[in-house]
Amino acid sequence: ALCGLPVLGPTHLLAVYESTDTCAWDMRFPKEPVVPSVLAGDPAAPAICAAVMWRQVWVSCSDGTIHALKLRPSGQLKRSTGSAVRAAPMPYSREAPEAESWQTDKSGVNMLAVRPDLRLVAGARWDRRVELFDVKSAQSLGRLQCHDAGVLGAAFDRERGALATAGEDGRIALWGALSETYAGPVAVGA
Repeated sequence: ALCGLPVLGPTHLLAVYESTDTCAWDMRFPKEPVVPSVLAGDPAAPAICAAVMWRQVWVSCSDGTIHALKLRPSGQLKRSTGSAVRAAPMPYSREAPEAESWQTDKSGVNMLAVRPDLRLVAGARWDRRVELFDVKSAQSLGRLQCHDAGVLGAAFDRERGALATAGEDGRIALWGALSETYAGPVAVGA
């Protein structure tokens, strides 16, 4: 996964590898990372995607965990204390009749979308749901259900803060959940 690191400047990128190695690169000096890499999670659960919220980095792994890192002004990354973002528990047991309608054995996240005000993150989950997270507390606010297959992508509208999601089922869903809390995009120079 590659993400821009605007807090370090327009030429900086965050790179996250399958092994969960995470590092910052300056594209002007592409021979080596700005600082040594840090393992964001367990290499046995490959990293799938990442998101940057100013000086926070979230790395999602194939086992459904989302690990939090802090970004220092030097570009150095450090695992946060209690580094896991708290996802909502699975609401369905494997024995429940409804379990057949949800992919409870697939807990990964395809994509993390950050709302432009940096207060909310949407996780496009493999289990057919979209999970909303509060950035400040790193806790789940709950899961939205709409798609009949894994959710492939998510994006927030810059003007209104509304969320759009796309699934393997060929549908696009538009969500107004929490859009009333949208404060507008954060200016990069702020």
